[in-house]
Amino acid sequence: MIYLFFIFFTLVSTLIIQSIFSMYFPLFGTVPELVLISVVYFSLKEGVVFGEFYGFVAGLILDIFSLQIFGLRAFLFTFIGFSVGKYSHKLDESKIKVQVLINSIVLIACILIARFVSLIFIPYSTALNITGLFWTVIYSCIIVPFEFTILEFWVKKIKKWSGKANLI
Repeated sequence: MIYLFFIFFTLVSTLIIQSIFSMYFPLFGTVPELVLISVVYFSLKEGVVFGEFYGFVAGLILDIFSLQIFGLRAFLFTFIGFSVGKYSHKLDESKIKVQVLINSIVLIACILIARFVSLIFIPYSTALNITGLFWTVIYSCIIVPFEFTILEFWVKKIKKWSGKANLI
């Protein structure tokens, strides 16, 4: 139970850091998708069920605070948690190439599906911005190794601390 509390704290911290990036560190009008990177991380580390749960909660929180179609990110992040979680413990997620490749594929698919669904439900929405997609993927891929390293360090500390708390 303590572990889940700290994972929720991690999610909220990631959301806050992503909003800070959007205000102070935009690159050509784009920001890295830190929450999506954390969904991929937890899906690779913990498996399908935890990845789906974390993806759903993360997507739902993002949907609550965004002006996009409600439930779209919750659905996409849940699906991403499921599909990436299928490869849990089958890939060497400690390699930077694997981290960047999986995150870039997931990010491109997520953005394209979100834009397509937006065009269906909101017919006069803006068209797909290929330049924005490119810079979002590049910016996120630069951040991926750093976020994976920080999350790995943080999760090890959480597991160590929560294990000691269970012994009390």
